[in-house]
Amino acid sequence: MFVLDALRRVSRGRLTIPPFHLGHLGFRPGLEVDSQYVEFENAQGHELTLTPFQGSRDNLFICKCIFTEQAGVVARALSTFTRLRLNVLSLESATIDRDTKHVLFCILSWAPSRYKKPIALDEGTKQKLIDWLPLLPTLDKRYIHFLEVLFLFCFDALEYEEVPGGHLHLPRVDIKLFDDFYVEKKWRPLKIFRSPANVSVPNAKFTLPSVYAELGPEAAESSRALLFSETETKALHIIFPKAGREKRFLHIGFTHQNRPGALLLIATLLQYCGFSIKTSLLRQYDIQRNVNVWETLLEHLDESINLIPERQIRRRMVQKLLFRS
Repeated sequence: MFVLDALRRVSRGRLTIPPFHLGHLGFRPGLEVDSQYVEFENAQGHELTLTPFQGSRDNLFICKCIFTEQAGVVARALSTFTRLRLNVLSLESATIDRDTKHVLFCILSWAPSRYKKPIALDEGTKQKLIDWLPLLPTLDKRYIHFLEVLFLFCFDALEYEEVPGGHLHLPRVDIKLFDDFYVEKKWRPLKIFRSPANVSVPNAKFTLPSVYAELGPEAAESSRALLFSETETKALHIIFPKAGREKRFLHIGFTHQNRPGALLLIATLLQYCGFSIKTSLLRQYDIQRNVNVWETLLEHLDESINLIPERQIRRRMVQKLLFRS
């Protein structure tokens, strides 16, 4: 899941990170994170990724388990990780469903274990465990070992669900590879700093810490940056458009009746008018009238619009949308 943001101003290579990103990212003042710059192939900008997990991403995976609520279920899951010598990088757990179930969500690393490299799954094992293959994120025998040890400690504590057809029940275990748009580029450390001023919360007796990152020389010439973060992988992505490209960005919301085909109609209109959707977020707007709002950040793909005076660009883009609609 993404936490979306708007275009932010970068001043002399310093970017303030809004507080609503900090909770799931775990970015605190003084923390050293990994950073990676990647140039766009079309030379229209570059991207900076910040993550608190240092080292190789090849060894990381995400695991979500749902247990029957009872004493010791978290300890039993941790026994699995300890037996396999997995490093727990992130862990979240909560009692859910009217106090009847417990969900555990964690990011794990194979790095300290004996299984540092993927192990090919042979045909014999595939045939033997064919009913369990849907639980695997990839055909890697390491995850067979993971499930075996998990069942050893947690078989009677896991929740199970019926597979369509009614002849099999699978545990409610979801394993995914760690996908944070990883590319084979060198990572370098980057420190998070506390801003002099904190963020005050209205009608509350506390303030939130305000933090920033010194982005380095690559971002010094950029005046705008588009941010979004991932709640699963705890990564912050910062898109730096090529200088002048930000003029073609338009932040606009579309209210519409909540019915099948409404979003397709709007998306087709945007495509016809030459707009690319950079980020978007759909949410309820008026429940009684059954109306939703689709909030979008668009980019007009016609570079000739840059020749228009900047104060007229947004008016021209909106006029184009209204005319075509």
